[in-house]
Amino acid sequence: MSAATRIGALIAKEFRHLGRDRRTLAVVLALPVLQMILFAYAISFDVTNVSTVVIDQDRTPASAAYLRSYASSDFFRVVGTADGLADVDRIFDRNEARIAVVVPAGFGRSLAAGEQATVAVYLDGSEPTAARVGRGFAVALNQAYGQSVAVEWADAQGLDVTAA
Repeated sequence: MSAATRIGALIAKEFRHLGRDRRTLAVVLALPVLQMILFAYAISFDVTNVSTVVIDQDRTPASAAYLRSYASSDFFRVVGTADGLADVDRIFDRNEARIAVVVPAGFGRSLAAGEQATVAVYLDGSEPTAARVGRGFAVALNQAYGQSVAVEWADAQGLDVTAA
């Protein structure tokens, strides 16, 4: 007797047993459907309102405007401020925030001089999906803010940015 024949006989026997016991048949058919319905609502990879803490070491109108772009975003939910980088680990350890945005001193001066200004965005990697998506949103927000600063600078120089 071949292995395929034995497996076929075993499958046929199990189906006969399922046909005899209606409760087991109901569980076998209903349980996967119930799991799909529950998991469709319970498991979501949508990441929104990620708790964010901001550290403004520059304390200028430019840095405040930059940090307002985080506060006005649908993705980031600014839950507070911190004084320095030493607070970031404590905040992450206590699950008070998942993202920390640090604006270093000299940010406003760099923007006013037409130079590239840098910021630091720290991510709590304990939730990899939120960290990965948070990184993407932070990069996109920084690019959008950089474009708006470039347009403001061009307008101040009298350049027409609408010309193709």
